[in-house]
Amino acid sequence: MQSQATSFSSKAAVTLTSCIQTEMSEMCTKKFVQRRLPVTKWLPQYTFSSFGQDMLAGLTVALTLIPQSMAYADVAGLPPQVNLLLHMRFS
Repeated sequence: MQSQATSFSSKAAVTLTSCIQTEMSEMCTKKFVQRRLPVTKWLPQYTFSSFGQDMLAGLTVALTLIPQSMAYADVAGLPPQVNLLLHMRFS
């Protein structure tokens, strides 16, 4: 009885090991990494001019967000600082 249990556990260990090796080999492909981390696809082509455009876009969004959050706070009857801080924290 014990030899059957030992045999089963050793077979299970071999099966588990081969399964893990198969999964790891599939996870370590370039295609898999690019699918999970899209930044690895576009970062090598990223240029300094793109950085400037992205900074301008971020500034535009921030300047739009400030009066919008102050207006929402006014509608809710809260001090403007409250909603401004919430927007900055959760945006």
